[in-house]
Amino acid sequence: MYQTKYDFADGDFCWKYLIDETFHNEKAIHEYTGNLYHYTTPQGLVGILENQKLWATEYSFLNDASELNYGMTLSIELLEKEIQKDSNTTLYKYLLLVKKVMEDKQEINDFYITSFSEHKDLLSQWKGYGQNGQGFSLGFDFKEFTRWKREDILDIFIYIQPVIYNVEEQKNALKQIYKNLIKHILTLESNKLLTDEKFYSIASCTVNFIKLKSIFFKSDSFQE
Repeated sequence: MYQTKYDFADGDFCWKYLIDETFHNEKAIHEYTGNLYHYTTPQGLVGILENQKLWATEYSFLNDASELNYGMTLSIELLEKEIQKDSNTTLYKYLLLVKKVMEDKQEINDFYITSFSEHKDLLSQWKGYGQNGQGFSLGFDFKEFTRWKREDILDIFIYIQPVIYNVEEQKNALKQIYKNLIKHILTLESNKLLTDEKFYSIASCTVNFIKLKSIFFKSDSFQE
């Protein structure tokens, strides 16, 4: 069940929060009533039918690096502003550690992306993915995706949400997360439970949160 209240003194709060966000999103998938459409080329359709699979691309291997950097940069800039509101050396240390984890690219989960549209006949999608109208728009009942399970991997979560183009909406999505994570850190510190190991774990979790959320952020210049 999706939690609305959390125990900020729980040493595993951050990871539980991250998992809970993902499970809550799977509930949203079940509640979605429309179809989603995947645009592809004739060759892509053949591959999907022959393999009975939809391939997802690892986050860092997407074509446009600027799209990847946009959300990550925005996320860090906002975290800096949130921490600057409170002259706290612990939070400043947290910010530096988050940046270090992000630069080292360690302890970060892999995220794989497949794109869909709510529109079955959209010009920009035909141009970008459907071979200028010579390809296919494949409709899916997305609730069916939650029934999919890979036997060789247990910890797979499906996370779906519309791309967010409005920068204020992007910031609001991050602010609540940062508010909770900062409260978690300060609670652990006041209870003398904030070890170096725990601090690093929270920073790693934060980067995973940033990565998960920023995948869905794009500059409003891309909005149709």
